[in-house]
Amino acid sequence: MSEHIDALVGIAADAASRAAADFIRLNGLKVPDYDVASQCLRAEVKLALPQALQDAKEAMECHMSHVAQATFRASMAEAGIKAAKEFGVAG
Repeated sequence: MSEHIDALVGIAADAASRAAADFIRLNGLKVPDYDVASQCLRAEVKLALPQALQDAKEAMECHMSHVAQATFRASMAEAGIKAAKEFGVAG
C-alpha cells in the first residue's frame, strides 16, 4: 500500500510542477520567490487531491486503470496551472 501512495505522490508532484513550469514559460512569466511558488503548488495540490483520488478510484473500480492515471495526472496538472497563476508575475 505504501508504495502505491508513494507512486501517487510522485505522479502528483511531477504533473503539477511540470504544468506550472510550462505555464510560466509559455506565458512569459517569472517566479520572483521560489519558496512562495513551492507553498502555492503544495496548497493547490492539497486542495485538488481528494477529488482527484476519488475520480481515480471510480475509474479503477470500472477496471480502467489507464483512465484513472490520466484523470489523476490531469487533475494535478490543473492544480499546477492554478498555482502558477498565483505566483507567476509578468516578465
